[in-house]
Amino acid sequence: MKSYRATPFIVASSVFGLLAVLFVTGHRDAYHAILHGWGVDSFVFPFLDIEGMLSSIRCLRLGIDVFATNPCDVLGRVFDYPPIWLLLANMQLLLSDCGTLELPSAIPLHRAVRLWSIYRARIGGYVSYRPELDGLRALAVLAVVLFHSAPQGPVVGGFLGVDLFFVLSSFLITSILVRQPDLRRFYLRRAARLMPALGLFLLVYVAIAPSVWPGHPHGRDALLAGLYLSDYSYALTATPLYLRHTWSLAIEEQFYLLWPLALLLLSRTRKPILWLGAAWIAFTIWRTMHADQQVQSYYRLDTHGTGLILGAMLFFSGWRGSAVTAWAGIVIFGVLSFTAQFAAAWSAIPLAELAAALLIGSAASLRFLTNPALVWLGKWSYAIYLWHFPVSLITREHLPFFASAAVTLGFAVVAAAISWATVEAWGRTLRDRIEARRRIEVGVLAGDPVSRKNARA
Repeated sequence: MKSYRATPFIVASSVFGLLAVLFVTGHRDAYHAILHGWGVDSFVFPFLDIEGMLSSIRCLRLGIDVFATNPCDVLGRVFDYPPIWLLLANMQLLLSDCGTLELPSAIPLHRAVRLWSIYRARIGGYVSYRPELDGLRALAVLAVVLFHSAPQGPVVGGFLGVDLFFVLSSFLITSILVRQPDLRRFYLRRAARLMPALGLFLLVYVAIAPSVWPGHPHGRDALLAGLYLSDYSYALTATPLYLRHTWSLAIEEQFYLLWPLALLLLSRTRKPILWLGAAWIAFTIWRTMHADQQVQSYYRLDTHGTGLILGAMLFFSGWRGSAVTAWAGIVIFGVLSFTAQFAAAWSAIPLAELAAALLIGSAASLRFLTNPALVWLGKWSYAIYLWHFPVSLITREHLPFFASAAVTLGFAVVAAAISWATVEAWGRTLRDRIEARRRIEVGVLAGDPVSRKNARA
């Protein structure tokens, strides 16, 4: 009985296999002769009409392109697995219904999968925009601003907001590099994201700072900040003084330079999470060994890069928490923000990093993080962080905590809004052009006639 029931499946598989061999090897006449000779109706036996299936896939791909501007669109889920036109990359496909898709015959399978990863990123893939993460950015930058407004004030542990930034940044950057491992475009997009706001800030600083703090080499400090060297520079020589908050930007930039190589090494291992976990423990111990040197243990990449490791570990784990873990992260981070002492930062940083991991993995369950005000503060958080510190150095000397925090935050938000609407808007346009060029190149490689036309334009 089992054999009888399996017979139709075996017959159908054999017929499909024969048709597939004829189709792939280029014997299209024999392929069509068998279909028409047997009177196969593609509406009745769609699995036998290979050409029709590929044509449908082509149409679906064009339909997805229409909705590509919405990365969360449900149609993107259709492409959870590589489409057949990429897996069969060594074929020349004639798609009569929606035009022709001509793939170069020399493309190997691993290159086809590489193309698929790029196309998956194009339609939103598995990492789409999450507004709750911008809400987390807002909480992080608020903690830092409140701390700098009065280092001995109520939010005495607000400096740990930087560690939330580190874990979140690594989580997102790792997802980008895994999803779109094109280093040239990655660095161009990073530069377009970071450089305009930093450049504007440093220009204004160099113009105004000499009148506020005369006699100080502000040009040298701005150069160190612009070259992303202020982490080791401040740790070793206590410069730049009035721009020392840029140490965290330097650490992240150095991470951008080193991390792709580390990912390449991790790709050769079976369990990257274990290696990352071991690295996190090792560098945490390394920071503890420098605990008696507060500046040395806090401002350097090798002693304060553990959050970046943990963020990558969180991404590779794929862990997603619940409302319970999310509120646990909120409670831990909140308690630390009001109790941790900067002098003992080495002991508070691991707890803050773990709390950040809980929050990032569970953020989707915290609805208040998607509040429009928090989301916009999160989008402006980079510029807010840049502009707030020099102002806080002035306000905390002359104003009580709440007034200092209000003036510092108010000024930083206004400056960030201006930055967002001017130089950062230009940066976003540049990033869009980089992304558009990538789409055209992918389309040309895949034989998309529209992309070919745009490439010649």
